[in-house]
Amino acid sequence: MPGDIFNRNVDIGKSFKADEATLTFSNSGAGVADALSDLLVQNLTANYTQQITRLWDLGTDRVSMIAGRTSGTIQLSKVIGPSQNSDSFLQTYSDVCKVNENTITFKLSATASGNCPQTNDGFEATGCVIEGLTYSANSQNVVVTQQVNMQIISLKPIGGNAA
Repeated sequence: MPGDIFNRNVDIGKSFKADEATLTFSNSGAGVADALSDLLVQNLTANYTQQITRLWDLGTDRVSMIAGRTSGTIQLSKVIGPSQNSDSFLQTYSDVCKVNENTITFKLSATASGNCPQTNDGFEATGCVIEGLTYSANSQNVVVTQQVNMQIISLKPIGGNAA
């Protein structure tokens, strides 16, 4: 069967609406989640790895793999400006003594409508603590951006992609 004008065959996959994604910052402190709901986050990246060691049995083709410790990071970029709660965010997530209370949840929770299927995927990062900050601005629109680097204890899938 002929493809498009470039002779490419394209199969249309499933669709979802990005405006139904949520990013939640939570802490067991009273009202902290509500206070952090107006942060203007522009980008979020989560990385979670485990150490894997290969051990070869001398004189054979046999290999064993040993799983070591896990570690993870989150990097987020947010605009400094309209939020009144940037200081609350920094105070809450920079205190290593509160690491067991700090959670970040990213969830795409779209209801089925039209040709879009129901989606309920995402992740939850627990044990979040800020380890570094970077600020930047550009001359075009003078938007000041804050890049936040965090260590996390664990990253768990939630919803439809949970193992």
